[in-house]
Amino acid sequence: MEFRSLSVILLLTVLIHSGQTERPKPAVSIQPDDQVFRGETVTLTCDIQGGGVSNWQYSWFKAGSSTPVSNDQQYNISSVTASDGGTYTCRGTETGTSRYSNTSDDVTLTVSERPKPAVSIQPDDQVFRGETVTLTCDIQGGGVSTWQYSWFKAGSSTAVSNKQQYSISSVTASDGGTYTCRGTVRGTSRYSHTSDAATLTVSGKPKPTVRVDPQSSVYTGDTVTLTCEVESTGWEFLWYKDSQPLQPQSPVDKETNTVRVTVPDEGRTEFKCAARRKNYYYDNSKKRYVYYNVYNTHRSAPAVITVTARPKATVTIQPADPVFIGETVTLTCHIGSGRHWQYYWFKDSKPLSEAQWRKEYNISKVAESHRGVYSCNGTQSTEPRYSETSDAVTLTVSAEKPKPELTSSHKGAALIGNPVVLYCKLDQSAGWRFYWSKHTQSPENETKTETHSYTISSVSVSDGGQYWCRAGRGTPVYYTHYSDALWINVTGE
Repeated sequence: MEFRSLSVILLLTVLIHSGQTERPKPAVSIQPDDQVFRGETVTLTCDIQGGGVSNWQYSWFKAGSSTPVSNDQQYNISSVTASDGGTYTCRGTETGTSRYSNTSDDVTLTVSERPKPAVSIQPDDQVFRGETVTLTCDIQGGGVSTWQYSWFKAGSSTAVSNKQQYSISSVTASDGGTYTCRGTVRGTSRYSHTSDAATLTVSGKPKPTVRVDPQSSVYTGDTVTLTCEVESTGWEFLWYKDSQPLQPQSPVDKETNTVRVTVPDEGRTEFKCAARRKNYYYDNSKKRYVYYNVYNTHRSAPAVITVTARPKATVTIQPADPVFIGETVTLTCHIGSGRHWQYYWFKDSKPLSEAQWRKEYNISKVAESHRGVYSCNGTQSTEPRYSETSDAVTLTVSAEKPKPELTSSHKGAALIGNPVVLYCKLDQSAGWRFYWSKHTQSPENETKTETHSYTISSVSVSDGGQYWCRAGRGTPVYYTHYSDALWINVTGE
């Protein structure tokens, strides 16, 4: 009876003990974080509480493998690599028994490249004394959202700023130098790489220069391009003509710092330029750039544009207008300055293709179709590149061949020994020579004079008879009709 009671008590004790003991479940922690940078040291700790067990043997497993990666409570990875990233679990086994804990929840270790900051300088890495400068340290990647920043200037081990944006409100020469930045994960000792060095150069206040293209001496109607040249970038440009600002409607290109000016009048004009740029920084909270200062350069020295009158072509016609059907006519284009002109001819305002490039336009046998209004201009490779177009001249072509009128200085008979003058009158343009015939109209025996008169200084009986005249000009010679015959009577009384 007593033995039976003892068995029941032992059975109840075992049942009570087994009902109150829960199989423990490990808790896993990762130091310094579950998101780490390649090369850092990582410690995974397996902590098992409860179960009344004080002597555990630990096993670490990485997802994808059934073999333990470690049997220590703390699994240390001294220089973590990308291959160490993944999901881990741990489990404990009571030493000397087959009793074991539950498996821990999964923990994921993420391994990233250690990020490297990028440094930007606004408005430029070449700035001028008195400007406001902002250096920004931008760190992307690494799975970190909260960084603490440190700025270092070459030659000093002490941080000059602990803000992401390091602003210098009125920069001086002493602020010039080489800067780097680095980030530390807030609340930890983890840090980024150090950025590449960025050099800030501080110069004296600049004075732009004006470049003139093609040159400072131009002709009326030319277009001149003025370029404002200044160190560094990011400028807006302001232009002044004879000390007065160019109006907004002037052709100012603020992006390429040029202005194109057409010069209509003769004279002397001065142009100056200045540059300005706005200092700004990127406001992360507003998601936009914020402007906070405007910096202006000195004005440039003046660029003087001298404008002279453009040469103007003139047209001459030989022989003089009017001309007659069949004559040879030469139109000549004269341009006062410059050499090696190429000539362009126009008839009735339309290009005259058969005369292009030539100074002289020759018409060997003029016809009625050649009547019209002619003009010319010229171009060349040097300045001035083109002339003004000439005034128009009219070529008049007469269909009727002219006929001169022959007269004498004597109304009656001429006395022997006295002079006699014959006149060949032609009411037509200039350039004529005169041809005189006696007794018969014979070109072979004609006498030529440069004027319209023919003088017999001491008339004799043999000088009496019938006379004719005609006129001719050009090469080959164009002849008029013969005049009517004129009788010269010579008497001794």
